[in-house]
Amino acid sequence: MALVEPSYHVDQFQGVRSLPPEYLATEALGFILDRSPACGEALRDLAAACRAAVGSGLVYRTQQVDERGARPDIVGSPRGGRPQVILEGKFWASLTENQPQGYLDELVSSEPGILFMVVPAARMATLWPEVWKQCTEERAPASEETCDTELLAATLNSGHVLAMVSWRVLLARLAIAAEAARESRVREDIAQLESLCEAQDGSAFLPIRLEDLTDQTIPRRVAAYHDLARDIVQEATTAGFASRNGLRAGGAPGRFGPYLALRGWGASLAVALDLWAAHGIGPLWLCFQDWWWPPGANTWVNHPPFQDAIRGLSPLTPRGRGRSSGDPVLVLPSDGRPAVALALPVGVERHVVVSRAVTQLRRVHDLLPAGGENQGRAAGRTPAEIIGDEDE
Repeated sequence: MALVEPSYHVDQFQGVRSLPPEYLATEALGFILDRSPACGEALRDLAAACRAAVGSGLVYRTQQVDERGARPDIVGSPRGGRPQVILEGKFWASLTENQPQGYLDELVSSEPGILFMVVPAARMATLWPEVWKQCTEERAPASEETCDTELLAATLNSGHVLAMVSWRVLLARLAIAAEAARESRVREDIAQLESLCEAQDGSAFLPIRLEDLTDQTIPRRVAAYHDLARDIVQEATTAGFASRNGLRAGGAPGRFGPYLALRGWGASLAVALDLWAAHGIGPLWLCFQDWWWPPGANTWVNHPPFQDAIRGLSPLTPRGRGRSSGDPVLVLPSDGRPAVALALPVGVERHVVVSRAVTQLRRVHDLLPAGGENQGRAAGRTPAEIIGDEDE
């Protein structure tokens, strides 16, 4: 999703997804504002909520370099006039030397004007004070108010307004305006931009709080989940439907736990922090592997036997037929490798948690087709050759 020429629909430029997310987001936002009078009016209403009475029918342009060398992301001006609305989109990049002072200097003293800093909601509490510090005495905030949830504004000594709004709130307002105006194509573009922003929110660095550093419950819980995974795998091995021959404890970025094989299909029962954060189902995930194949083979996507295994697990999808609330849940991450979240029971003793988790592993085992080990033979390698001997 990105715009290179404003006469084209967003999704015609799939090839530019390798560009920085902030660039893609601001180009898309500029395209939407330029294309949709309804969205332009919605932004004008948002400015009015921050006490900036900007004009109607502004023309929006992106990446316009001024005579001082500043390059605001988006500038809204009357035709032939000076900027009245400036938008600077941020995800996680730091402020530049022109932010916000250089952009505020673009606003004409005799006319209304507003600078919107558009940022993730999680960043507002820490970035707002930084923005204030960058203002000179002339541009210093004279008053501050919270206009709405995830919308902050300050009237400056110059009479202009400095505002900070979350991507979520801004895009929600534009979406409502596009719906009301029956601008279906614009609404589709906003939905794509919302998806990009949600993905960036998911990778956010949340500001560290004192309680994060001193609350010992967090590390104790994580350590307990790891021990739980080890005992679940041991019970499944003792029950005879899981194997750990030649396998050991392992890990990947954001994941750690013991390896095992179910009907020859390799997996790890991991504390998967990334999947837990993304899906919120629970901490323990059965993450399937393709140990035997070289990196980049994309076996779970490209090889029919692996696709058969995914089809076998399909009853475990959130809406799979025959699935009950106590069943594990299948998800398919972007790399194509299936992952199954265990539905851990709450409010029960530890041995009950282990027993029910083992039952869920057996359910996964029973759904998998036989012959997973044959994929290793096809590649001419065994798991032990890849990940070493068992080492607990």
